[in-house]
Amino acid sequence: MIFQKLFTLSRATTREAVEVVVDANAIRIFEQEIIDCENAVQKRRRDLSELIATRKQIERDISSLQHMVKKREQQAEQVVNTDSTEENLLRELAEDIAGHEQEQEVLQRQLRQLQQRETKLETSLRKALSDLNRYRRDLRLAKTAVNTRQQTRILQPQNNLLSEQLSNLNNTRQHVLSLQQWAEDKEAAYEEVEDRLDHNPLEKQLSKAGIDDTEERVNKVLERLKNK
Repeated sequence: MIFQKLFTLSRATTREAVEVVVDANAIRIFEQEIIDCENAVQKRRRDLSELIATRKQIERDISSLQHMVKKREQQAEQVVNTDSTEENLLRELAEDIAGHEQEQEVLQRQLRQLQQRETKLETSLRKALSDLNRYRRDLRLAKTAVNTRQQTRILQPQNNLLSEQLSNLNNTRQHVLSLQQWAEDKEAAYEEVEDRLDHNPLEKQLSKAGIDDTEERVNKVLERLKNK
């Protein structure tokens, strides 16, 4: 019982493996099957051509027999119309006509059979060609769909890479702007330091308050110079 189950499992595993291979190569299999059908159609085309050629030959043979029968009938009529009727000759003509007509009947049966086969084969070929055109169209659509999916998978990493690059570019931009702001802040701080060191804070505050004795000092200097 256990070995039977193992054997069943082995067959199932093999079947699944085959199905995986078939699914992975479905389009290639489909295309090869189309090619095989097209080769079969080409063979059927040749068969139909040979059938038509045979039918034409039989039609010519029938036409030739009909012409011969007509000719023998005219000859028999001439024999009958003569004053001295030759029974033996007339009988030979009648036998020849009967033989030609019998052969003609056989050829007529063969011709009908060929015509039926020709019609049937032509109908099947027309249907096969129509189906193959549809299958070829389906194959092109399937290939296009697969190529589109492949291109999507190829472009997806590129799109992700572009998104990542744009994100990095934005981060770098923000960093550059922050460095620029930092440089401007340092320049402003330097100017503020220089201003603080060059001027007495108290004098600056007095100047802001409108209390500035600079003019008074200048007047005193002028007065001193005049007194000298």
